[in-house]
Amino acid sequence: ITFNLMAMVPNRKQKYQEMLESLQQANENNELDEQIADISRSIAEEDHKMAMYSKENARRRHNYTPFIVQLMKILAKESKFVPLVENSYQAAKQKAQMNTDKTTLPLKK
Repeated sequence: ITFNLMAMVPNRKQKYQEMLESLQQANENNELDEQIADISRSIAEEDHKMAMYSKENARRRHNYTPFIVQLMKILAKESKFVPLVENSYQAAKQKAQMNTDKTTLPLKK
């Protein structure tokens, strides 16, 4: 069982848009252009972040199992599956050995 604590937070983009509107109304002498540009960048960052969240969510929901099974069948049919598994096993074994060698302290005589 996993537990995920999520909080209800206000929409940042909406907050930035409200700030932008108020600054644009108060900007009579173009004194607030730098602040307006900063808020516009913040809005663009929020848009980009939401687009990334949407892509990640789609990847998380997609079922990759049929694709992987089909790939394994094709590799097996072409007699490439067993060598790949053996190579992966050997690489994992070597990596584990390297990690063991790194963590083993030499004994003083």
